[in-house]
Amino acid sequence: MELVFEAQSIDYLRPVFTKAAAQEQTQELIVPDSYPDCGRIVFTGACAVMRGKEARDGSVVVTGGVRAGLLYVPEDGTEPRALSCYLPYSIRVDDPAATAAMQLQACCHVRSADARLINSRKILVRADVVCMLTGFEQASQEIRTLKDAPSALQTKTAEYRCVLPREFGEKSVTMTEDLELSTGEPEMESIVQYWVSPEITEQKLTGNKAVFKGVLTFKALYLTTDGAPETYVRQLPFSQYCELRGTYDDDELALCLCVTGSEAELSRMEDEPSKILLSVTLLCQCVAMQASEVTITEDAYATRGEFSPEWSEVRLSCLLDRQTQTGTLRGSVPKQARAVIDSTLYLGEPTQQTQNGEAVLTAPATVNILYMDTDGALQSAIVRDQASCKIALGDDVVCEASVTPGRDGFAAPSGGGIDVRYDVSFHADCRCNQALRTLTGGELAEGDKGAERFCVVVRHADKTQSLWDLAKQYRTSEAAIAGANGITSGEAEQGTLLLIPV
Repeated sequence: MELVFEAQSIDYLRPVFTKAAAQEQTQELIVPDSYPDCGRIVFTGACAVMRGKEARDGSVVVTGGVRAGLLYVPEDGTEPRALSCYLPYSIRVDDPAATAAMQLQACCHVRSADARLINSRKILVRADVVCMLTGFEQASQEIRTLKDAPSALQTKTAEYRCVLPREFGEKSVTMTEDLELSTGEPEMESIVQYWVSPEITEQKLTGNKAVFKGVLTFKALYLTTDGAPETYVRQLPFSQYCELRGTYDDDELALCLCVTGSEAELSRMEDEPSKILLSVTLLCQCVAMQASEVTITEDAYATRGEFSPEWSEVRLSCLLDRQTQTGTLRGSVPKQARAVIDSTLYLGEPTQQTQNGEAVLTAPATVNILYMDTDGALQSAIVRDQASCKIALGDDVVCEASVTPGRDGFAAPSGGGIDVRYDVSFHADCRCNQALRTLTGGELAEGDKGAERFCVVVRHADKTQSLWDLAKQYRTSEAAIAGANGITSGEAEQGTLLLIPV
């Protein structure tokens, strides 16, 4: 007789393209004629924006720019001067897995920034930008489940809860804010460099919406009306949503925010405190994850007759776990400082090594420091180190990791120099790409039932063995062996005298 199966189709997004692509951007900056000659560069900062992304057959292209600012001390000893520039980038990644039809998630950030003096009127600015890219394509997997198995056929099934990406959605949002100085903060003359850093604090799927809350941190290094550098920081809460096509109920949500535009204009009015007119555009990229219960028939045999099975492989990249772990960057530089004016953390993409069932994630880190030495002169320092953490990792599990700066971080003078401490957040998605064998067809020829007769086999278990393996060996059932021997577990322990009805 031919076996009858029911088919269950699972539609999902299959990750087909995951890359980290880096590119170094350089630009020569000419000191304006109205500015004095450059003596020393004491600060360099940079922030990336992504303008566009495009998936093509065989490649991916991401475009944007790096907004960089620097501060230098003139040769004539006058007050420090600020310069700025914009470094456009276009990053292309070639990969045969990329297709024009795939949906692309992208996020870019600067992993290092510096500047060096070519001569007193020319400066080379350098910024290293990295893009984290993931491409999804629509996929479908059919799972076949045996319906009304005949009594002569024994089947071993397993239930799997598969959390799969179901839908990708994105939305562009713009935040505007007028930022004022608080009482006691020095008056602004000009902005040297600013950064905008979005962070998600809450996120969930409800109905057809991805709802999330977060904080946008705005930090600016500016010159006061007295020509001294100062730092200005504000945290701006936000709440947004992104509409999706499907309907979800407390399912998993993976969310990526990318800065696609920013403007910070200093407004100074007579008899009024300075204001920063801030406008930031964020691209919210959402992946809705939904669980499906999948039944796999792992093994089957006939207790009588001949069974001709047909087997197939089921491959699903299932999300097993999502973790956020904190690593701490600690370092120091032997520079005597009266005060630290600004410190900025830049992170590279994480690497991983697997050992003893764990993934050790490591991210290179650079901290640019602007400080005032004991003589009151502006100086710069750079701390290069790495932050790391450990993620539990099972067999056949793939870890996809990203890294972002944490909320807490500082550089401060100490007895031995300048101490640096920053928290770093590692975000890890652990996926299982294991291929599962399942029964998808077959025929059973039960044979002549009247020719069969009942008997019992007596044997010792020479090792701990599953009842399924014993039943399959003697073409009986697990229930028959368990009932004959009073076994309540699924195993027969070593040395047990067994009665095996066949």
